[in-house]
Amino acid sequence: MLSDITLFTCNFNNNLMTKCMIMSFFKQYGEVPVVIMDNSTIEYCSDNIKSMFTVIDNTNFKIIKNYNQISRNHCASIDYVLKNCIKTKYVILCDNDVLFKPEIKTLLNELDNIDAVGEIDYHKKLHKDWRLLPFFCIINVEKMKKENINYFDQNRCMNQYDTCFDDNGNWKNNIIKDNLEYGDTGSSFLWDIQKANWNIKKIDLHKYINHYAMASWNPEVKYNIVNWLDINSNLWKN
Repeated sequence: MLSDITLFTCNFNNNLMTKCMIMSFFKQYGEVPVVIMDNSTIEYCSDNIKSMFTVIDNTNFKIIKNYNQISRNHCASIDYVLKNCIKTKYVILCDNDVLFKPEIKTLLNELDNIDAVGEIDYHKKLHKDWRLLPFFCIINVEKMKKENINYFDQNRCMNQYDTCFDDNGNWKNNIIKDNLEYGDTGSSFLWDIQKANWNIKKIDLHKYINHYAMASWNPEVKYNIVNWLDINSNLWKN
């Protein structure tokens, strides 16, 4: 079993999903260090979660400034944790609304000489590899730090708008344009590690996780989270 690895997620007003995701990983693989970046604005990480895991308190933007855009806020908080809070060679970065399948154990024990693992999203309009999906991926953080690679670049994240930002990270205008550097969470990181010739193992996420998607922040998601957890209880309940 690989021991030099940390499980890392961001919590946003959703303790239930965060707790069940961790339980799922522990069930399918075993216990590893867990780091949670709490980006909540209303429902903060519970005392129970804080007592068991390393929780970085970024509630109401205590550490990372508010970029007033979901992807940039998420991306910036990931960058902070990878650089400052991960002490192991590898990190498993995942959304808190995923549940792990048994196949995760085989994948994690095949990391020799691999620098990053994940599904690469291809952008058909831009005709390019667009991003390493952050829903679940594995990163050699040791190598990332050694090569001074950033996870977040505000001028290559959600800049389908003209990329001029004020001092608070806000767009100065709303003119949509085509831009080959237009990205989302995980885009500039993928482009930089590809340029650095990292050994990237491409996978199909669905083989390793069930992903609810947008459980914390999108009010238009209509499916009931509790029902989804019940349906998938075999992946997280002991």
